[in-house]
Amino acid sequence: ELATPSDLAFGLLLVAGHQRQGVLGWEACPKGDTLSPSTKRATILTGVNHSPVPLSEDSVTDRKSLRDVVHYVPYAIGVYGISMVFLSKAVYPMSTIPSPFRTCLALCQICKRKKVPHPPLGKVMGDICFRLNERALRQVVSEATESAGIGTQPELLWATWRNRGPGTAPPLAVFLDFHRQKLVIVVRGTLDIKDCVSDLGADPTFFDPLGLAGESEARQA
Repeated sequence: ELATPSDLAFGLLLVAGHQRQGVLGWEACPKGDTLSPSTKRATILTGVNHSPVPLSEDSVTDRKSLRDVVHYVPYAIGVYGISMVFLSKAVYPMSTIPSPFRTCLALCQICKRKKVPHPPLGKVMGDICFRLNERALRQVVSEATESAGIGTQPELLWATWRNRGPGTAPPLAVFLDFHRQKLVIVVRGTLDIKDCVSDLGADPTFFDPLGLAGESEARQA
């Protein structure tokens, strides 16, 4: 089936309404409650004997989880390619408002020919001209690695920016993280109209790899 502009507009209105309900529910929470109603609903699992709690700097597990998030965020940003890098450099700091000066500077940086941060050993498919998406991905990951003081750069093994639309695999990349000794598979989220159509036709799928939801929840899914 084809998605018309009216379908997209209606879908956006539904999302806005759902977000509004979340805000109203948050305002109705007792004072001092730091978890939103949607967060509580999402974390209530059958078989879990403790209620959800906010992150704490005194928790070793929470600090480790935050370090993991900070470490892997550059992969998630870089897989969006040149689009995300350009937008992040073309706006005023801590905002989404475009800056004419920063936009011109970002264009100059894109057009400037410079060496790719790592050797181009990985196989890349579906990239645009001058390997801009690959260069942006490598640059984001490389700069984050240097900022963290990590001496060994991750190696890009394989990546694709081909987006064939609904029912197919989205753009993704595979890295070998030597510092963490992990194989990192990063999948791009929504970026273009094909992704929007895929989101509208997506069906929720039960996902519980650790088996925390219990057998009753699994049967209901």
